[in-house]
Amino acid sequence: VPLPPGGLALVACCVQLYPASDYRHAVLSPCALLVAEVLAQEGLPRGRVGLRRTLFLCSQALKLVTPSKRFMPELHTTLHRLLAASLGGGGSGGGGVGWAGAAVRPRPLSFATLGGSYCVATAEAEQASVDEGGALLSLVQSLAELHAQLPSFAELFAPHAALLGAPGGAAR
Repeated sequence: VPLPPGGLALVACCVQLYPASDYRHAVLSPCALLVAEVLAQEGLPRGRVGLRRTLFLCSQALKLVTPSKRFMPELHTTLHRLLAASLGGGGSGGGGVGWAGAAVRPRPLSFATLGGSYCVATAEAEQASVDEGGALLSLVQSLAELHAQLPSFAELFAPHAALLGAPGGAAR
């Protein structure tokens, strides 16, 4: 189960208030450990709200590691797991993500949609899955751009490339 809305809000506040470039920050170091622990224990999210909470936590983790260009294996693994489940439809836990194609321009996921279950009409539900898929692709692209200079880049991102280049996958 991903963090509840209060936990997500606390992580978001910490990420915005404190400098993420400090090596050992008194607040952000424990925050990064908490985020990494939650991402490491996370299976596939159950339902749309769980998926959105996981994507939001991944975006906060990316904000934590971007200034210092640190590598967070839990973030990398979670994004790969979500990408594999969304493109291959495999895995358990439901809440699959689908999107219409590679030219999707995602709307930002609002914090209000992370708070709990809510009812949406069919057209809104279809748009929401486009936003979730677009957000996932955007996170994977940002992570790839962040770590493009790593000597192990090819080995780290080969599974992502294989998923995105596979038949039925959305190449970007």
